[in-house]
Amino acid sequence: MTSDPNTKYWRSIIAPPVTPPEQRDPWAIRPYTPAFSASSPTQLSTRKQPARRRKAQLLPSYLAIGGTLLVLMGLILNPRDLLSARAPSEPCQEIVQPQSKLTREQISQLLTIPERSTKTKVKAIIQAPYCKFPQLEVRAGVMAEREAYPLAFDPQTWLVILYEGNEYAGYAFSFRH
Repeated sequence: MTSDPNTKYWRSIIAPPVTPPEQRDPWAIRPYTPAFSASSPTQLSTRKQPARRRKAQLLPSYLAIGGTLLVLMGLILNPRDLLSARAPSEPCQEIVQPQSKLTREQISQLLTIPERSTKTKVKAIIQAPYCKFPQLEVRAGVMAEREAYPLAFDPQTWLVILYEGNEYAGYAFSFRH
C-alpha cells in the first residue's frame, strides 16, 4: 500500500507536510500538548511562553508614559517657585524713608551682630528703614516688629529685620518686589 504512487498523492493532499518549529507562528492556536509525554516522561516541553514576551514588549511603553508624565509635571510646576523665598504677602504698614537702601558694607557689618543684641546696635549701622510691616506674634506672648530695607545693588531684594521688644531677633531676605 505504501508503495502505490496514488496513495502517496492522496496522503499529501489530506495531511499537509509538517513545518519545522522555527517557521511556525507562535500565536497560532494549537491543540494542547502535555509537558510530559507517555513515551518519555523526563523530557520537558520546549514550548515558549507568549505571556512573558508580551510583558517585555509593554515595559518600554510604560516607561515612555511615565517619562512623559514627569516632563508635563515639570512644565506645570515651576521648581524655582517652590524653592525660592516669597515676598511678604502683606504690604508695608508705614513707609518711613523712601530713599533708604542697604549697601554691601552695611550688610556685612549687620551680619557680625549676634542675635539678642540691643536694637540700638543695629540702628547704629543701618539707620531708618524703607518701611515697617505690621506687628506679629512669632513666639507665644511676644510681639515682633519687622523693618524692610531694599538692597542698593538689587532693589528687588529686601532685607527684613526682626525685633522682639528691644532685642534684635534676626533677619531674612525677601525676593521679588
